[in-house]
Amino acid sequence: MLDGATHGRRACGHGDGNGERESEMIPFDELTKGQLVELLKAHPSPDMRQVAENIMLVEKYAPQQLFTGGGHTLSEPSHAPPPHAPNTAKDHDYSPPIDTDKPTTKVTLRLHTGDQVKLTFNNAMPVKELYAAAAKASNIGVASFRLFSSAAFPPKPLDDHAQSLEEAGVMECLVTQKLK
Repeated sequence: MLDGATHGRRACGHGDGNGERESEMIPFDELTKGQLVELLKAHPSPDMRQVAENIMLVEKYAPQQLFTGGGHTLSEPSHAPPPHAPNTAKDHDYSPPIDTDKPTTKVTLRLHTGDQVKLTFNNAMPVKELYAAAAKASNIGVASFRLFSSAAFPPKPLDDHAQSLEEAGVMECLVTQKLK
């Protein structure tokens, strides 16, 4: 692929692409972008013309102004209050009416959305009350999901709705809602 004439011009290294020597040499690091593009466009090689076009495209689409604004670091205090999502499951108490004279338990319900709701039940209440509270909190029907107790591993499904929370082992634990 080496051509004697082409090789001779490349060995010379100082030309305008037509085999003529330039009268005044400009060091590469002193070339402006415009001068570099003109030199590349004048070169007979299509690759060099493509490099010139690429330089022009980069110049055309380059940001005109660099970012000059300020930023925040993680150690700086935030001046804005955190956003509050209105009407989330956490804003309401979905616990059924409880008898304060009987023993109670607190259950954390993790909804299918990832939200967590704290609920209070009497120990003797049936599992169906937990399902009813989960249905209200997630705004979906009881038939659309299952509840799992995380009191043991692997999580145990709470499928016996007539069983009391105490019998089901759902005392002070996390219960997870999963869609069917």
